[in-house]
Amino acid sequence: MRSKWATLKGPIAGANAANWQSVLVGTGVFNGGIPTHQPTHQAEDVEEAVRWAITREMQKGKHATY
Repeated sequence: MRSKWATLKGPIAGANAANWQSVLVGTGVFNGGIPTHQPTHQAEDVEEAVRWAITREMQKGKHATY
């Protein structure tokens, strides 16, 4: 059974529908301008996206182990 967000167009729309955090990375398919669906965060590259996610989790008190 597919969840309601699996049928939406794109991962940002799916994350929004599921009330999840999302990040739009500028090095992917998105080439600038105004995104169709608003992400929680926009990053210029993957490194920035990962740093944002780690910082966010650390602030919530969830310490990831690598």
